[in-house]
Amino acid sequence: MKKLLRVLSVLVLSVVALYYVGVNALLASPWGELALNNSPQLVQIHYTRAWTLIPLQFEVRDFQLSMQDRTVQVMITADEVHGNLHPWTLLHQRFMATQVKASGVVMHIRPRMKKGDPLEAHLAELPPILGYETALLDQAENPNEVQAQEIQLLSLEFIDLEVSHLRELWIDRMRYTGDATVTGGMLYEPFRRLAIDDGHLVDAKSKLVAVEPNEVSIESLDLRVTLPEVNTSKLDFDSFRGLMADVKLSASAQPRFLNDYLTNVSGLSTVSVSGNPGQLEVDLQVVGGVVTDGAKLSYRSSRIAVKLPLVEVWGAAAVTGRTAKGRLALSVDISNAALKQRDGEQLVDADLFELDAVGPADLTRAIDIDAVIKLQGGHLKTLTSLNQFIPGGAGVHFGGGTGLVEATVKLDSAPARTSGELQLTASDVTVKNRSATITGKLLVHGKLHSLNANTGAMDLSGSTVSIEGATLVAQGRSWQNLWLRAVADPCLLSPNADILWSTKLAVGSSNLQPLLAIVSANAPLPGVLGMFTDSPNVKLEATMMVRADRIDLPKFSLTSQNVRVEGVLTLREASPTDPKLEPWGNVVAHAGALSAGVQLDGPKISVVLGDLQRWTAERKLVPTKTLAR
Repeated sequence: MKKLLRVLSVLVLSVVALYYVGVNALLASPWGELALNNSPQLVQIHYTRAWTLIPLQFEVRDFQLSMQDRTVQVMITADEVHGNLHPWTLLHQRFMATQVKASGVVMHIRPRMKKGDPLEAHLAELPPILGYETALLDQAENPNEVQAQEIQLLSLEFIDLEVSHLRELWIDRMRYTGDATVTGGMLYEPFRRLAIDDGHLVDAKSKLVAVEPNEVSIESLDLRVTLPEVNTSKLDFDSFRGLMADVKLSASAQPRFLNDYLTNVSGLSTVSVSGNPGQLEVDLQVVGGVVTDGAKLSYRSSRIAVKLPLVEVWGAAAVTGRTAKGRLALSVDISNAALKQRDGEQLVDADLFELDAVGPADLTRAIDIDAVIKLQGGHLKTLTSLNQFIPGGAGVHFGGGTGLVEATVKLDSAPARTSGELQLTASDVTVKNRSATITGKLLVHGKLHSLNANTGAMDLSGSTVSIEGATLVAQGRSWQNLWLRAVADPCLLSPNADILWSTKLAVGSSNLQPLLAIVSANAPLPGVLGMFTDSPNVKLEATMMVRADRIDLPKFSLTSQNVRVEGVLTLREASPTDPKLEPWGNVVAHAGALSAGVQLDGPKISVVLGDLQRWTAERKLVPTKTLAR
């Protein structure tokens, strides 16, 4: 029995000695790395020193692991590693480690691509992967043969991980650099699946860059996350149902970081921000994918730009956010705001630009935010800046004037729609057309029923414009103390379409004579219309289509107490070098008991006083019964 025990003891000691001596000798020799790198096109491991005292538990210095498949490359380096490593898992392109303590860790991940891929231009921005010079795929491979093979995919699994001095995490074009402490567990298959088990990251004085130059300088970060396994290649809102998180962050951040979020928000996809870095503070908890009540967010920047579909808003920004009753309320205040065109020309100075948004605090639901945008105390230094919004064919432009603007716009996400109102009060206004000038007080009440953020098309039906206390100068004559009011309903504006305007106008005027003077100064009119003067309470109904060189009125009517004119009319330029308009069409005019038909063929005008019923029927102008009114 003693002999047997002696033999077993010797055998055990021999095995142990063989393990320690043999394994450590192998690790210390060049054969160690060679044994681990028999498939360098898939996996590469390098180190300066490695040894083991307990079976499967290794101590490694200057550790480097590089792996790749046909979709991604991964590199992990560490100054020191202590833990249970399972090298046989590398046979299946899987790296597994348990009870790991590591220090001075760097992790790089970059996608692979074919030559000619749109992302190839950004290769210089992707992280370097030691052992693999390029992310481009081998073009010599036969795609059919590769597809027939069983493609092994990379995966990383860490259990009871403890990292001190996490120096860099670089995934694609997003890069973190700092000195963080990380604990917890993780399963990560790049761009495919991810799971985090009680991950805890504590950091200070680090930087996060998401595509240069968008940068966040972290002053303090305490992040705890648990996330059941999710498919990151098909990430959706439902993926966050198991998310548990506690975030406390203080950082200096550039506002551009918000853009990736805004593009995913229904109704805000065309809104973007830029400007100077600001101070960001976040304190929130997430339970089951829902941000709990009491969460706080604040952001302040000395200068920020909010790009809206038609204009940009610049100014000092203060952003605050809170959660209550399962809803997130976000308020953006831009003080001393300046509204500019996209080309930089300033339109309005405003006391305050506000954006108040409310949405669900549930991260497992589609982001549907309802927002209200307000402009308060908008000072329009000159109305000439509004000329850009007037189609060239209208022949009208502002020559001067100052104004006060107040506006409210609502952005509803479900259903997606935009609506709002604008009030403009302007004094000392000068409005000019090709041969007439009006000065007076301008009042505009704009109603926005819809806005297509992609095309700029707007429904402004019901909007009103009025000029009061006006003076009109035309054809060497002047009229004092006039008023002119117009209601556009319907009114459609399509800046990027062939037909810029389509509107029906109801116009009231204190005197028809000045209106006719304006028209006759731009287009020849028959003498019979000379009797239509000094007529109060004018009403115009017309569908207008305005182009750069013409105005089409396929159906219009002009009425007052004494006069009624109706028909079909087109006003177009006489020639490319002559901006004066020529009328083409057919008109019926009524003045008391007198009625006349007028045929307009540019400079040629014909008057019909005979059988008007037959004449109007042939031209399909108006029902014959209107002649008896």
